[in-house]
Amino acid sequence: MARRFKPYTRIAAIWDEIGQDKFSERMVDYTLQILKRKNFQPRSALDLCCGTGTAAIRFARKGWEVYGLDGSADMLEIASGKIRKEKVTVRLIYQRLPEFEIKRNGGLGLKTFDLVTAYYDSLNYLLKEEELSVCFRNVNRHLNPEGLFIFDMNTKEALKYLWGEKIYARAYDNIAWIWQSLFYERAAQADLRAVCFVRKGKLWERFEEVHTEKAYPLSVLKRLLHSAGFRVEHLYDCFRFAKPKKKAYRLAWVARKVRNVS
Repeated sequence: MARRFKPYTRIAAIWDEIGQDKFSERMVDYTLQILKRKNFQPRSALDLCCGTGTAAIRFARKGWEVYGLDGSADMLEIASGKIRKEKVTVRLIYQRLPEFEIKRNGGLGLKTFDLVTAYYDSLNYLLKEEELSVCFRNVNRHLNPEGLFIFDMNTKEALKYLWGEKIYARAYDNIAWIWQSLFYERAAQADLRAVCFVRKGKLWERFEEVHTEKAYPLSVLKRLLHSAGFRVEHLYDCFRFAKPKKKAYRLAWVARKVRNVS
């Protein structure tokens, strides 16, 4: 049997190699379009669940002050190497959602930002409404007044029809993977079993991770954002600037901080 690891541990080493970083690239382009349309020019950004640092590096290239936060030490190790190679400045923080707290230099008060992002359905990994509420409130606490929170999430339709009871597989010269998923209607959750093979000389090493995501109704997300001091300014069919249809798979949220929360 393949050795099973926690999500985003062993897969970190092959994340970019199998093209998963391309989603972050696409989300950065999309975010910059949103900011341009809103005439919003941030000078600082916090990328939650920053993974291998692709988005954070792109933001840093623009001259912004950038922090990247993630709960996977393995992903942050890859991100650190990329940051050194790119010769940009990004401060990496090892903390896990929903609880996070970034102190200012010197430890006096919380560090705040003009923009907070969370990409690639990372917030779907919060499996309880209470956890999502805590996360939103912590985002509020780390945003400057009138700051923006931009994130994407999978819908129930995505977990049911794109994940569902399906198998995806692909093979490269030195890497192969098989992803098998199951959807649980009652819980609006899906499990993704990722079995990966990595060539080590003449042999292949096999490992697996299980990733679980939960979808939330729009009414719940809007209520939680409002309670956390946000005003939802836009809800898009992700990568477009149109209102989402009922069966949209991925939604992009643009929320503005309008009041402080404790």
